[in-house]
Amino acid sequence: MKKKKVIYPWKQYFIDYWYLLEGNKPKFIFFAILRSISQFIFFVIAYLFGKIIDFLTVYSTGAPLTNLYIYIGLIGFFGGFTVWLRMFSKKGLKVIGAQTRRKVRLLALNKLVLADMDWHEKENTGSKIQKINTGSDSVYESIQIFSNAGLSMLIDFVSSMIIFFFIDWRYLLFSLIFVTISLIGESYFNKRLDYSATQLNKAREKLSGKIHESASNIPSVKSLGMGHSIHKKTESGEDEYYKIWEERLNLHNLHFKTLKTFSAIVIALFVLMLSFDVINGLISLGSIYVFYNYFEKLKGSMGTLTNNSPRFISVKSGLHRLMIILRLSTRDESKLKSFPKEWKQIEFRNVSFKYKNKEVLKNFNLKIIRNSRIGLVGMSGSGKSTIIKLLIGLYKPSNGKILVDGVNMKKFSSDSIINEISVVLQDSEVFNMSLYDNLALVQKIRDDKLINKAIQISELKPIIKKLPKGADTPIGEKGYQMSGGERQRLGIARALSKDSSMIIFDESTSALDSKTEKRIQNSLNTKLKNKTMIIIAHRLSTLKNANRVIVIKRGKIVESGTFDELIKLKKNFYKLYKLQMKK
Repeated sequence: MKKKKVIYPWKQYFIDYWYLLEGNKPKFIFFAILRSISQFIFFVIAYLFGKIIDFLTVYSTGAPLTNLYIYIGLIGFFGGFTVWLRMFSKKGLKVIGAQTRRKVRLLALNKLVLADMDWHEKENTGSKIQKINTGSDSVYESIQIFSNAGLSMLIDFVSSMIIFFFIDWRYLLFSLIFVTISLIGESYFNKRLDYSATQLNKAREKLSGKIHESASNIPSVKSLGMGHSIHKKTESGEDEYYKIWEERLNLHNLHFKTLKTFSAIVIALFVLMLSFDVINGLISLGSIYVFYNYFEKLKGSMGTLTNNSPRFISVKSGLHRLMIILRLSTRDESKLKSFPKEWKQIEFRNVSFKYKNKEVLKNFNLKIIRNSRIGLVGMSGSGKSTIIKLLIGLYKPSNGKILVDGVNMKKFSSDSIINEISVVLQDSEVFNMSLYDNLALVQKIRDDKLINKAIQISELKPIIKKLPKGADTPIGEKGYQMSGGERQRLGIARALSKDSSMIIFDESTSALDSKTEKRIQNSLNTKLKNKTMIIIAHRLSTLKNANRVIVIKRGKIVESGTFDELIKLKKNFYKLYKLQMKK
């Protein structure tokens, strides 16, 4: 079998895990010590059993039984105490594991929010979800394995070796040979199991991505008859996953059988050695029981390693995949300025932007005056949506600057930018909660008065009246209980509930009928005069009240003026408008 390179060494795993335990490290050490003590008590109990055997071997009728009662009493005490100590320490470690799992899920989610769009566009949503779920579960399971197997294996190994060191160098040498051969075998198999675990997680993430895509787009899958094609692609992913899983299973079985067979032979040889020592009068009959149990504990520690190697490696691989997200490079925004609430002007100055090596904007210049209405017009791919994404900080200019009252926008924190700019997308996401909660999501402090105003302006009230529980009605994942136009109205209401100084409408009324769209436009113009609005319009006629209409072609402004001025100009805007009127 070809040697596989270890891409995530154990040393890094322990460093990462120790980092994730931040805030719980003292508790972790405390409970780990208690768990270690509970494991070591076994050696004391084994020693006491040996003393009982020796006592009974030389006992003569009528001799005092005081020592026997003491040994039995101590066995009962230590047996009960170790059960209590073991459960207490394991519970403490489980709580730490659960708290750490919770923390890393929140950390990972925060990283996703802060990560650059470039990374998000390369990563499948299902893959991201799988990384977080597998990784966070691995964090919890690591504590479980550490508590149940890791500590017992370590204490049994160290204690046995120390005891044999003091008892007889021959037992120590025999133990060292056994441990060395076992560890060489473990290393051989574990490198291959480690590689297969990583491949299995990658296949799982890929498969999860395919399933997530299908489940997220059921209407398209059903309406376009894509079920068969989707099934074939998913089946292919399942076959790939199963193949890797089967290879891993076969490798694990070979690993288990090889090392367990070796251990069985070794324990038989050790018993033979002890038997000769009893025959030669080197040790007592009670000692053979004690030493056998000590070596059995040593063998057990190696057996624990063999039994749990796939689990050890799986949690290591899971944490490795999670750390891809946790290590994403994000800006430290703690020292950045806040976007000025009373800003006067935003300026695009010689802004250029490339997307996948394709130039979308080149030396783009635009000034946005506070409380103005600006319309953006252009064919698909002209750069309209890119301007919006640059404005809200989803993308960063390749060259040039975006200035807010003369200050480069990159000096402002993302949170403060988003607080001042609301965006209504063409396809507004609707979350699996009540309609009212969907609106309140954008508010840090709930403001019912503002939400009710947003409901009125967005023409959402007639929809609420039709719902069984009004605004408290759950509207389902992605709002499948609502039509496209109703979802757009909800998206508008949600943006208005934020009370930002600027609102961007990105073809956000495309699914509305013309009458509803006109009523909403009138409400926006009369009730929100103190708001700056940027409108990418689906219907060009809705830009009649804009202070300025910007026509964009191949990332450059080719026309600029009021609606009437551009109609009179009879160039690009006029042609687009006439073409739309014919349709």
